Amino acid sequence: MKSHTVRRAILTTLSLSFILSFESSDGSQVEGLSEYSESIGQGGKKSMVNNSERFSRAAVEFTRKRWDDHLVFFKKHKFSQFWSTAKYGSENESIENYIRRKLGQKKLTAVEKQLVRHSCVEFTLDAVEAGMLSAGMKREFESLEKLVSSNKADGAVLIVALQKLGWKVYYYNTLSDLVEPPNETPEERKDRIAKAVKNLKSRDTEFRRSYRNYGPHWWSWHTAVNKGNYKYPELKVNNATSLVGFGASPPPELANVPFCVAIGNNAYHVFPIVHGEVIEGHSGLDIWNPKIIERNPFNPGRGKNGAPGLKVGTKKDGNGGPTGSSFLYSSGLICIPPGEKI
Repeated sequence: MKSHTVRRAILTTLSLSFILSFESSDGSQVEGLSEYSESIGQGGKKSMVNNSERFSRAAVEFTRKRWDDHLVFFKKHKFSQFWSTAKYGSENESIENYIRRKLGQKKLTAVEKQLVRHSCVEFTLDAVEAGMLSAGMKREFESLEKLVSSNKADGAVLIVALQKLGWKVYYYNTLSDLVEPPNETPEERKDRIAKAVKNLKSRDTEFRRSYRNYGPHWWSWHTAVNKGNYKYPELKVNNATSLVGFGASPPPELANVPFCVAIGNNAYHVFPIVHGEVIEGHSGLDIWNPKIIERNPFNPGRGKNGAPGLKVGTKKDGNGGPTGSSFLYSSGLICIPPGEKI
């Protein structure tokens, strides 16, 4: 798959872009969206609807192959072929020279040709590209990639772009207090929501201590339910209730969807979901860490009731994905292709 110059240039500042994304308000605008909509037209949406199965097959195949390639390469060379400027970034040394120096070698020979620049956004875009090329949608993908790149590689903008092609957007939040029980009175609902909001806000305060930014789990739920959007007014939430309150037991129906694109925590992270499994890339890990690509069942609510839990990899955690503390990705979006449902 070819390297995309525009994408790579924008993603040099990927980490900063994600940090700043926490500060985006719901009044932000997606730059270049009207031009993108005009570029794909009704024909682009029709092509995606008509070729959705072909898209998903190719995207699934690419994503699983990326995982397999990572395992084989790392086992053989003891480092990953996927590297990130968020963890490694030097203007004075190439990634090839960096690896040579670390390994004490003068040459890497054929290994150098297998090195791939890597981040969660690039990984997900590559999977989407594989699907769209298989569906005969090269021109539409180029327009999609341009839109995402011109918006600082924001994963939420990727969701906007896919939605314009007929994809459906589900909001998810693990907190069970948000689930509406049957026969609830107005007073009971008021008390339950007040408790849930207090709970979410206290967790957001905890999150802010760690990340120095406002944790969006309370605000994202509020805007998804009451305003029908997420992060941007252009990002419409088609379903804000079905995937709310599942705690550490995500819906099994997700396994029936071959390929999804998801974002967690206000698009701090973007990742593919393949038949209910998260296969994700990390820009915050270096090439010597085998977890630079991980594969786990989708379960962002690890820990009791979606509460902050143990780090992934500990014996009691359950190894759910996306990885990180359970609170970090307790809310987000899942975007599914036309013809699929959860």
